[in-house]
Amino acid sequence: MTPSDGGTMTLSYGVEPIKNNGGIMLYQVYGIDDDAMQYAYYIGLLGKGTSNLPVKNNMVFDGDKISENYNWILNEKGMPTKLTIKHVEPDYADTEDIIFKW
Repeated sequence: MTPSDGGTMTLSYGVEPIKNNGGIMLYQVYGIDDDAMQYAYYIGLLGKGTSNLPVKNNMVFDGDKISENYNWILNEKGMPTKLTIKHVEPDYADTEDIIFKW
């Protein structure tokens, strides 16, 4: 599901944005299949990450409201060490943890 499928996506960075010190870019947030792009990402062909880390993504596809909340845990240097993604659809919900090691 991407905006090209006829939906909308609205990313939020919060009242106090979290600086993206690690240069992380979560391509799936933008509807890009990161499995197919992972090698290009790791060798730096996909550009730089956003300047701040997203905290919420509100989407509407085929009339269904979908949301994802992103909870970031940072180390003492401001680098993300854990991301918890809570995905909520009208008839489905899931939580995923991603661990970052620097």
